[in-house]
Amino acid sequence: MSAVSSRSRSTSSQRSVFNTQLRADNEVAPATQTSLARGNAQVKVNDDGTVSFKLVVHNAGDEEFFLGHIHEGVAGANGPVVIDFDVPAKFPFVAERSQGQIVLHGEVTARPLVVARLLQNPEGFYVNLHT
Repeated sequence: MSAVSSRSRSTSSQRSVFNTQLRADNEVAPATQTSLARGNAQVKVNDDGTVSFKLVVHNAGDEEFFLGHIHEGVAGANGPVVIDFDVPAKFPFVAERSQGQIVLHGEVTARPLVVARLLQNPEGFYVNLHT
């Protein structure tokens, strides 16, 4: 399940906030995707270089998610992982489950050059949550 680009952006003196939809049909090879999950991602880039994330997933197929991160790449092409949510290796996130919905949220540190590119061109990045 992935989101191809930022749908909205707001900024404050402390952070930039990006919101986008998560859909399996955003994957580069959507014909192979069978996920029924849909959701939204909110990514906050803080002035101190940390990246906060909140992923709300409507998990109709009761799928297990094992990786989550931000890739650098344009729509229609796979890109490298540039910000890892460390799911599940370090568990810096909280997973809440309720009535077919999962909420994952946490905070990670990103490299300064990646943060600069993300802030300059958010459409060149996408969120991906793997099942």
